[in-house]
Amino acid sequence: MTIQGKLLLEGEAYTIINYATEITQQCDYNGRPFSKPNWKIHDIVLRTNKRNDHFFEWAVTPLMTKHCEIIFSSADGISRSSTYKLFDVHCLFYNLEFDANNTSSILYRLKLSAATTFFNGELMLTKPWAKTDPHVTTTKKITEEEEATLIDYYLTDETNKRLTSAEIGDTVYLTVQTKNLIGELISIDLHNPNVDFKYEGKLVQNDVLKNIQVQAAIQRIALEVLPEGSDIETQQMVF
Repeated sequence: MTIQGKLLLEGEAYTIINYATEITQQCDYNGRPFSKPNWKIHDIVLRTNKRNDHFFEWAVTPLMTKHCEIIFSSADGISRSSTYKLFDVHCLFYNLEFDANNTSSILYRLKLSAATTFFNGELMLTKPWAKTDPHVTTTKKITEEEEATLIDYYLTDETNKRLTSAEIGDTVYLTVQTKNLIGELISIDLHNPNVDFKYEGKLVQNDVLKNIQVQAAIQRIALEVLPEGSDIETQQMVF
């Protein structure tokens, strides 16, 4: 089973390519713990196709804290996802790596320290310097989950103008608007009797785009317009 990870921060979703964390406890000579568990840092390596100066600003500002989520889910969408929700988070380490042989992406390594940590909705740890009230956070989380919804989706051109028609071979963009669904997997019915669509080099089977991970409240997905059947010649098709 393939696992994929995402960091959700300030309305953006970043792909995690490496992650490590550690929980320790002090113990006596018998090996019995005598202190509270200490959840140390979240060591994360992210891949993105655009530069992000917010990470740098976060790292060089000692008093700056942010809220974020770390979500691990199966690529097929069958297994339940695991979610760390972090509050009052400091960035203790920042590293940017760029390779001229791979100009399509930039790697960021961040080491994050959170005052309050939830795991799958359950409060796991709060440190003395926490500012966010975990009880208020829990109530807010429940409310947001109840309001999670797919608001709308429609096709646009490159300039984000809604389309009523396109030609075979055109690249169109499926614009998806959601609320409180970032990190979740959704499927979208593109049903159209006139055309088929291709996504990431593959034909969209039965016009249903499956297991698309929501990465932003408004997300654009590139699709190629194909004829409905191999014997249809290039022509203008109405959506």
